Amino acid sequence: GDRLVEYFDKPTELEAKCIALAKMICSARHIIAFTGAGISTGAGIADFRSGLNTVLPTGPGLWELPKADRPAGNILEQCARARPGRAHRALFRLWQAGLLKHVISQNVDGLHRKSGIPAAALSELHGNIFVERCVRCGSEYERDFNTICPGGLTGRSCERAHCGGALRHTGVGFGDDLPEKVVECAWRESERADLCLALGSSITVTPASEMPAWVARRHARRKDKGLVIVNLQATPCDEQAALRVNGLVDDVLERVEALLVEQGMLERPDARALLGG
Repeated sequence: GDRLVEYFDKPTELEAKCIALAKMICSARHIIAFTGAGISTGAGIADFRSGLNTVLPTGPGLWELPKADRPAGNILEQCARARPGRAHRALFRLWQAGLLKHVISQNVDGLHRKSGIPAAALSELHGNIFVERCVRCGSEYERDFNTICPGGLTGRSCERAHCGGALRHTGVGFGDDLPEKVVECAWRESERADLCLALGSSITVTPASEMPAWVARRHARRKDKGLVIVNLQATPCDEQAALRVNGLVDDVLERVEALLVEQGMLERPDARALLGG
């Protein structure tokens, strides 16, 4: 159906939209990002909803392929191997410069943390495959391996003095409730935001999708504030967005970053940062 069609702005239109987005970032007071699977396709992780004719090198979305045609292995293995892509690194530099205040992510791949964004500036709504949490005191432990396991309990224990509670992976399964504290934090940031960048998300999975939609409604009368959507496919929030960009998240964020550097809002990243070193 139409939901699988990928739209691309013409180069001149894309450039104009990137210029507009850079101006919006310059004038915003509290910017948040809302990220979906589309931000990680450039890092080699397949998404879920891209159609059979997608231009993405990761190929069709996992939910669009017949089971017999799905690639061997597990998407969690792709996550465990992946390194932050261009978009993750650009968001880190925006955060580092104080322009981006918070990232709300639906992804479990841990790439925002790996890019350098600290846990305090992240709301990982669906968990993080590298993070396990104590069921007793709530302490979190970030690992360099995938902690997802059957049953949830990882077999390790909390290392805090006088606790020793069991550790559970933080991945949220389909039908499970989202972690309350994480959701509360994400809503606080959404309420403070005057600009929300929805990046690589279909904005269809509830209750997460309610957050960017709320920011859009709150600033509906403004053309320089509210919701900006960068995605290839249409979303239910397109009509509410102050700006809709049809392009690859990596390309758009890289161009916007370059414009912000030209305007003196960001320092020019060194070669190592650009390459993910």
